[in-house]
Amino acid sequence: STRVHRGCRTAMERVLPCTIRPNRASELLALAEEEHGGSVRGVVSKLVELSRRHCIRKCREQCKHDRAIVCKGRKGFGLALFVFTYDQRIPTSLWDAYTVLCRGLTVVLRLPEHLKSLEDGASLDLGLLDVAAEDPTAPLEVVECMPKFFESDPATVQGLKSFSPDDLQLEAVLEKVDGSLGLLHPARDPETLEIIDGLPLLSSKSVGF
Repeated sequence: STRVHRGCRTAMERVLPCTIRPNRASELLALAEEEHGGSVRGVVSKLVELSRRHCIRKCREQCKHDRAIVCKGRKGFGLALFVFTYDQRIPTSLWDAYTVLCRGLTVVLRLPEHLKSLEDGASLDLGLLDVAAEDPTAPLEVVECMPKFFESDPATVQGLKSFSPDDLQLEAVLEKVDGSLGLLHPARDPETLEIIDGLPLLSSKSVGF
């Protein structure tokens, strides 16, 4: 968690444990359990906050431009889709257990009645997600992504103090190759958000549709 790594000596030693967690299948659920009493909505609310506060440059006020974490909302398939991503210029100092999740993480909401007349692809205000995350009765589903991962040398990985020798066994170090990311999600019922048989949802690091 973010609390565990404050004493790490270098930026890489602090960042790497955010995505290398032995015996954990879900970074999102692990973070929700550690920091928000198991509430995924709590994680979403925190991500919304960070998307407004984190700036690529050092800003004294909330930045309107050059945001390190970006959340874009779109209407699609009768749903409200919000996708969290990071700006490629994000400084290493801002990587933590929250920001590593912003790699196409998609939040699916029920579309309010007054917005149903919008065309597919229309932009949605972030305030809609903010309100839904705070309302325990509002239908909300989070579709996880593969968290951000980093290149590093074997010595740094094996020397991480966050793990015991039994926790982490380094099998191989592979080259990290950049490419285009696309995430395919099951179709959702516009009212209940339950998985249905229909055209799947597709999101990338920038938008969901």
